[in-house]
This record gives sequence, C-alpha cells and structure tokens, in this order.
Amino acid sequence: MASDGGSLRFAVGARVSCNMGREGWASGEIVATQYREDHWPLGKTAPYQVKLDLAFGGALIYAPADFPRVIRAELPSTFSIPEEDSNPERTLEALHKEIPRLRDEPGVIRVSEPELMGVAEDGTELFVPRGDTGPWLVSVVIQGPADSAYERRLRLQVKVNSAYPLTPPEVRVQSWLHHALVKQDGVVDEAAFAEALSKLEEDKSDDNASRLCRTIRAVLLLLGHPEQLSEIADMDDVEDAAKANAKCLKTISEYGSLRRHQFLFNEEEAFSKDMFNPRFWTAYALNTADAWSSILTEEASEVYSFPIFTEGFCKDFVEELDSFHASGLPARRPNSMNNYGVVVNEIGMEPALDRLVHSFLQLVAHHLFPGVGSHFDRHHTFVVRYKVGEDLGLDMHTDDSDVTFNICLGKDFKGAGLQFCGNQGAANHRHASLLYQHKLGHCVVHRGHRRHGADDITEGERLNLIVWTRALPSRWNPRF
Repeated sequence: MASDGGSLRFAVGARVSCNMGREGWASGEIVATQYREDHWPLGKTAPYQVKLDLAFGGALIYAPADFPRVIRAELPSTFSIPEEDSNPERTLEALHKEIPRLRDEPGVIRVSEPELMGVAEDGTELFVPRGDTGPWLVSVVIQGPADSAYERRLRLQVKVNSAYPLTPPEVRVQSWLHHALVKQDGVVDEAAFAEALSKLEEDKSDDNASRLCRTIRAVLLLLGHPEQLSEIADMDDVEDAAKANAKCLKTISEYGSLRRHQFLFNEEEAFSKDMFNPRFWTAYALNTADAWSSILTEEASEVYSFPIFTEGFCKDFVEELDSFHASGLPARRPNSMNNYGVVVNEIGMEPALDRLVHSFLQLVAHHLFPGVGSHFDRHHTFVVRYKVGEDLGLDMHTDDSDVTFNICLGKDFKGAGLQFCGNQGAANHRHASLLYQHKLGHCVVHRGHRRHGADDITEGERLNLIVWTRALPSRWNPRF
C-alpha cells in the first residue's frame, strides 16, 4: 500500500492503465503521487492521481492501492489504427502464413481467413475499415482447456491492426462464459494475456510457434490455469466464476441425452435452407439491397418485419423448449424483466445460434442499420414465454442490445401485441407509434434503444425467440 509512504512502482509522468470495475481498464498518465483530498483523515493518502485520456473521459481519478489488480503499466495499444509501424501488406502476409499453422494446432477446430471489420473504432470515433487501414478479424473456434470448467467449444475473435505482428492482437471470447480474466464484453484481460504470452515465450520448446499459435495457447493457459497468473487474478473471483461456468456446463451435459431435435444443437445442420421461409432464403442467396427490401415491411420508422422461419421449424423449436422445461433442469431467467423462458445459449444451442446470427441476421442488420448493424461481437439469445397465470405482458422498456431481433415461434394465443414508442431520450420517447401483431415465423427488428412493451396475453401461450446483438465499437460513439 502507498499510504505508509513506502516506495511506489510508478513515477509522475508514467503511462498506466486503471481498473474501472465493470467498465474495464482505462489508460492515462500519473500526475501526482501520495495524493490526498482535503476531507480525508490525517495521514490517509492514495498512491497515485491519474489523468485519464480523453478516449476514456479525461477525468482526474486516484488509485487507492499500488496493486497490479488496481493499476498497472499501460500495455501496447491494440487500437484499430496504430500510432506507428503501420504496414498492412506485412500484416496480411504474416496472417496468411500463420493461419495454416494455426489450423494444425491441437484443440483448434476452425479458423477463418482474415476479414476486414465491418465497422471499427479509432479512439471515440467510428470508421469503415479499408484494405490500407485495417483492422482485421480472424475467427477461431477452439476446444476449451481439458479438465476445467471451460472444456467446451469456444468461439474467439482475434483482432489485429496494421502494425501486427509488432503489436499484440486483441482477443475476445464471443461465447458466453464466466471467467475472472475475461471482461464483461468478452475481451481477454490484456495484462493477463501479456503475462500468459510471456510465460510461453520462456518455454524454449515454443520458439518455433507462430504469433497466432502462441495467442491461442496463451488464451488456453489463461482460461485453464489462471493460478499461474496470480498477480493478475483474484483467486476468489476465479473460483466463483469457475463454479458458475461449471453449473452451466452441467445443465448442457445432462440435457444432451434428452434432446428431442438434435439438429437444433448442431451448427452444420441447423438453419439449413428447408428451415427458412422461401422468401427469406431467396433474399439471403441474392444478398442485394433490392432483395432484402423486397421482403421487409417498414412497420414504423426504424421498425421492420420480415418472414424468416417455416411453420415446421417453429414447431420443432417449440417442442424442444417443452422438452427442456419438462426435464426439470435449472434455467436462468432470460433477463431482468421476464420470469418465464430460457437462455437458449445456456442449454447447448449457442453453436447453432452463432451461425444464425453471424451468417443470416448480420446481413439484415447491415442493410437496415449500416454502422451499428455492420458488425456483431456477441449475442444474448433467449426465449420468453407469456401465458395466463405467468407473465402476461411487459411494461415499456429498452433492450440491452444494439439491434434486437424478435421472432414469433407460436403457440396459439390472443392479445400479446407489441407496442412501440420513440427512441429512449428522444422528444417523442413516450408517444405511441405502433401496435405490432406477432405472426408465426415472422421477425420484427429494431434498435435496442427503441422503447417498446408487450400487451397482456388474454388467451393461450406465446413463445418468442429474442436475439440481442451487441456491436461493441458503436457503444463508444455518442452517435449510436
């Protein structure tokens, strides 16, 4: 602790990153040491006062303790546009050499070719990447570390800027999991990742590994053996997160033998042509602005509907949900508002739903909401149930999403319309703009900040598949 006047790790002028809790780490510069405020008791000081960079708000804050979990040396930038050493040709050449080697790495299931991000951030501004700017994404599917609470299929997103391989990649776990060294937005803690890489580099048998191979090995080390990163990890947090993750895996495992429609859990078999409404499949196959516009109905400003699933697919999905509920296995509430339903990502459907979101819904969102809808980092997908005697409806609210897809699966019901008002914070945010009536197999899509609510159901039961998509770069930009 610094309050005893002991030696400090950093001096005035040092570049550091500060732990901001749920908001992650923010970079800045130390402007004072042994800082104190007038109202503090005599003798109390904080080791550092830090001026945050404008990209993180520009505020003056203080670090209450001189611990690595509180304040640490700033790590090399992973910003989308590097400050120096930019060379996109070198970056792409390195990636094309490294990706084939990564595909042969143990535990690696699938690796994509590098793709430009649909939209990226530069500080607090969004831009559309080009071939001479980057950044690029490499999607990697791995098997989590053996004999751990994370031994399952995990989808990762490796982001590199145009200074790679001189600058480190940023790794985001797109699959939902609980881990003390994975932030709420899925980004792997930068300091823990750097320490894991350093430990691997100390292993001389690892000398010939490519940068991408070491990246994945570092992620596996961080997930499976966080105790080796003890200065970074709080072991109580590590154990609590592992228990929560193990509980989810236990449910998936126990339900495996009870599944009624196995194809719904298989990314190769789910969401094939025969499961989609023919009009949707035609638009998807053409993937042009005219094709998408031909199936979209503008119900109100920035609220659209379109046919997506066949009646048969909806029936199969509902039967699977009924089977899960009959199993008696534990299910987490879909969100803080709905009491009945299930997070389908957490019963084993996440691999298949990844395909639905990234291969199909992403195309619709890009057409309707370019920018915020052009790139999805993660999705929270769940089913809500409205039924007499349970949840009847839902008050006006906004979603914790950037773009929301709401698909009616059935069953037979009356009432339960979807009311829309204006966007949160707008002058008309309380003014009713639309009453939408759900149709089997149809989807209504809107921005997450659009206020909406569900009218009470008067008869029967309604089940809807809800996909909350999140485009994290857009959340740093006030325009979105």
